[in-house]
Amino acid sequence: MLLYIHIPFCDSKCYYCAFNSFTNFDNYKEEYFNSLIKQFQYEIARFNLKKGLIETLFIGGGTPSTIGIKLYKRLFKKGL
Repeated sequence: MLLYIHIPFCDSKCYYCAFNSFTNFDNYKEEYFNSLIKQFQYEIARFNLKKGLIETLFIGGGTPSTIGIKLYKRLFKKGL
């Protein structure tokens, strides 16, 4: 199974970018990850997913490196 996680945050918006992304929304990053975790837990239960089923993880969208490692750790501990 493949999983794509969209990170809509950027330090600046490139003129050529077509992704849904935002600048100056740093105060929403933790709330966004809280929502990702809730959605992830819901989908695991809904599809009865087993640990280790996700073989490939794509993280993209805006600039994923604008997110601190502690938020990614919280997400990954939930079953990826």
